[in-house]
Amino acid sequence: MPSLRLTPRTAALIVVVCTVVAYLNSLGGRFVMDDRCEIADNPAIRSLVPPWRAMLGGRNMPARPLPYLSFAVDHAVWGPGPFGYHVTNLVIHACAALALFAFTRLTLLSPRLRGRFGEHATSLATCIAAIWAVHPLGTQAVTYVYQRLESMTGMLCLAALAAFAQAAATGWRPRWLVACVLASAAAMGSKETAVVLPLLILGYDWLVLGEPATALWRRRWFYACLFAGWSIIAVHMIAQRGMFQELRAGTHAPLAYALTQPRVILHYLRLAFWPVGLCFDIPIPVSTTWVQIVPSLVYLVALLAAVGYGVLRRHAWSWLGVAFLLALAPTSSVMPVAALAAEHRMYLPLAAVVAAVVLGGYGVIGRCLAAGPHRDRALRLAVGAVAIIVAVLVALTQARNEVYATPGGIWLDVLRRQPQNTRALWNLAIDCEQLGEFDAALRYADNVAELVVEAPVYEDLATSRLKALDGATAERFLRHGGDRREALAGADAKTTVVTSCNLAVVLQQLGRLDEAEQVAAAAFDRVIERLPRDDARGLALRIIHANGLHRAGDDTRAEEVARAALADAGDGGAQDVFQTVAASLALGTILHARGADAEAEGIVHHALLLVRRKIATMSRRPVLVDSGGEYTILLNAVLESLSPRPLEELLAAILESSGRAAEAAVIRREWAAPASRGLREGNGP
Repeated sequence: MPSLRLTPRTAALIVVVCTVVAYLNSLGGRFVMDDRCEIADNPAIRSLVPPWRAMLGGRNMPARPLPYLSFAVDHAVWGPGPFGYHVTNLVIHACAALALFAFTRLTLLSPRLRGRFGEHATSLATCIAAIWAVHPLGTQAVTYVYQRLESMTGMLCLAALAAFAQAAATGWRPRWLVACVLASAAAMGSKETAVVLPLLILGYDWLVLGEPATALWRRRWFYACLFAGWSIIAVHMIAQRGMFQELRAGTHAPLAYALTQPRVILHYLRLAFWPVGLCFDIPIPVSTTWVQIVPSLVYLVALLAAVGYGVLRRHAWSWLGVAFLLALAPTSSVMPVAALAAEHRMYLPLAAVVAAVVLGGYGVIGRCLAAGPHRDRALRLAVGAVAIIVAVLVALTQARNEVYATPGGIWLDVLRRQPQNTRALWNLAIDCEQLGEFDAALRYADNVAELVVEAPVYEDLATSRLKALDGATAERFLRHGGDRREALAGADAKTTVVTSCNLAVVLQQLGRLDEAEQVAAAAFDRVIERLPRDDARGLALRIIHANGLHRAGDDTRAEEVARAALADAGDGGAQDVFQTVAASLALGTILHARGADAEAEGIVHHALLLVRRKIATMSRRPVLVDSGGEYTILLNAVLESLSPRPLEELLAAILESSGRAAEAAVIRREWAAPASRGLREGNGP
């Protein structure tokens, strides 16, 4: 059938053109949600030297080495705007589609399948790759920049499978096996969901190639290297164990999460066949009743039984079922993650679904119609149907891309389905703030507070304005938030107290010390009652209050407050070290004013040691202590002010009053030297 035969190059070009047409309008997309904290506001990706700074520089999320390194490359090549990141995402997706095309074509030309599919292997591979590439279910993995983690991992998994299929087709040439191992290792350095890749390749070898166990044993060193890639994931997860949701106390019980996943998987399959109703935040609650659990569980058990039967009989088609289930296993099993379902998780599993439908349809045509004019006509009609399907999917994908490109579009889309979705309201508040629509931002923030009063949405808005050097609006957000929380939860509620702490810090940053001290004095008793003694927010307010008492001349009470704050701060960790330094500065100043220079000098020396130790740590690796929410304003403020100079100036004053003017002069001379100042600031020469 000449009309269905394509050269591999022409077929590959068709796949690329379809992919580019579907996603060309994604280049106008914006940064959304995790794009902001992990890309736009992530200092670790702003330099390629040293490369491991970017590779390990996650902020609120665990950094995946290769995707984060690619973010740094994008920043170096394209700058901070989203356009270049979207270009790279499109290139990665096109490469993934080409890898799927190559893998599918090689598979259909393999000895076990050549007789059934070999005549139209290139055309079938083109159909599968094109449908998969333009399917709107993949938009979250492509148009949402941060989910490059998913698309890059998928691309590398498909590249590893294609290299393995090429090795099988060329008599197991070592170079293709090496390429497979390298691609597999890179996939595991991109996201931990690639843990299933060695099992996929082993299953392909056993089920599709159908070689005896002795042949697999001859390739034992290859498989040893392949499975050794798991060590990459292990080291990565151990190094960043505090960042992984799965390794912390989760929001879902493992059993409840697992019993909900059959519904999630059926939802994924529905979207694969009927991609209408895509939603950035899929509205599937935890399954709690038998009515919710049993029906979907029956369907999943039936699927598992069918796939298990095929595996036992070593049917080649069963590998598609194995691939689908294995690819979903890391996120649809018993290990709970915060989101029960997400569209990007179907990036790789969707390829198995598309392949099963296309090859199944081709098989039905072949069985129902013997060779002859009717079969040829049916195949031509099938090609036409595929072209129509691709065109419809392209249109749906372009429409979905427009939703991502519209300011607040994805969240408005979520709210149409879930009017009380907290995450959508919260992100709409942030989007409005970014656009300068502050009244709208406050309306959405108020909606969030009504649903979850302790949600730090006002702090997020204020932090963003502080970064934009708009202190007045930051103050407005916090004052409004404090009033709203007081109305909803009462003046003594912890969340109201936290707002007072952050407001005091902002006023202090703006240089309005009298107002900051008034806020601190008014909230001091409630801070002591409602917040833990070592809470960084409470410590900041207590230190401001101590400074206010000192300025007012009540040094006895000021010393008492500052000494208690320093004792509660201790030597600190990533957060409290800043409060330890601030408390030391306050207490040292008060003691110096009271003539207790010996004790003041000891406290200042210890604080200087902590500052220099922290600066040295920060110069070696990114220390990103602002974890978002309630801590963000506070920790941004103290991080920006981390410098030994105020402590050294106080130390010089103490030395001078103790008759050690020469030592004080040395300190001031060292500070005045530019090279010394650069090193002491942690900037290096």
